[in-house]
Amino acid sequence: MFEVDRSIVVVRPTQAFYDWYTSLPDSPKETYAAVREYTHSYMLPKLEAKEPASTVIPDGLAHSIFEWELMLREIDHQYWPPNRTKVDDLLEWFEIQVVPLVVDTSEDELNRHRL
Repeated sequence: MFEVDRSIVVVRPTQAFYDWYTSLPDSPKETYAAVREYTHSYMLPKLEAKEPASTVIPDGLAHSIFEWELMLREIDHQYWPPNRTKVDDLLEWFEIQVVPLVVDTSEDELNRHRL
């Protein structure tokens, strides 16, 4: 196993996101629990200790994460919330778990693909 020189944040929808998402035309009729299970992780520079999301995610990155979450759920751009550019906007719609230690359990090399 190898320690990776990154930390991660795990992004999970809040009740506010769920209420908005399920009100959209043709939205999937999923339970709140099912929507919350659909999570993503984003790597950050290495943190030495657990810190609040509001201090480790700059506004520009918060904006990118917010839009990535909307794209991954295939939500039409016309329905996207207008306020999604600041970390406070992200924290209103998503619960963020900061994980300072990342361990790679694979012997394979890491591959990176530009998005």
